[in-house]
Amino acid sequence: MSSDGSAYFGEPPLSSGDVTIMKGLFGSTKPPKRVPVPPGEPKTAAPGLVVGLSFAIVIVVFITGARLLTRIFRKGQVFGWDDWIVIPGVGIALAYFANLLVRTQTGCAGKHMNDCTYKELGVFTTIVNNIFLGILILFFFITLFINIFQCSPVTAFFNYAIKVDSPTYHCLDTGKISNAFSIINCALIDLRSATDTRKT
Repeated sequence: MSSDGSAYFGEPPLSSGDVTIMKGLFGSTKPPKRVPVPPGEPKTAAPGLVVGLSFAIVIVVFITGARLLTRIFRKGQVFGWDDWIVIPGVGIALAYFANLLVRTQTGCAGKHMNDCTYKELGVFTTIVNNIFLGILILFFFITLFINIFQCSPVTAFFNYAIKVDSPTYHCLDTGKISNAFSIINCALIDLRSATDTRKT
């Protein structure tokens, strides 16, 4: 038994909390098979994970900051809709990286699966699912906004008389919008599949 009173991965549950977590993660109260550990594998990958995440945070902040500062201070550059979308996207990415950094110190990130307790797995999965849900909600509102305001004036999207009578109307390329949404949908499906612990 671990210090948090929860059983390790692959062992029978020790509490009602373990049972609940096992049902949620694996769809069963039957202990999952323990993962074989190759000889010589380090006890934890947390140090490497910390270095990699720190490098990723620096790169994301540097590139995004350079882009936004260029838009602000370079003559002739203006903020576009893509710049406004980048800001919350980067915020979500940084929050996810920060969460992983915290979990390397207080949770299961970087540990071998067999060294994680059901409680640690449950907390980590809950955080990942909440982040995923937040991304979905953000994507929904971005999609809704673009669909409503893709034409100027807005009524030009469904009122063909405006397109005939007003040569000054402007609409975004619906083909590019559709392709972008399709790519994001596929990425979200792949992300959800990759974080689905029930396949373990």
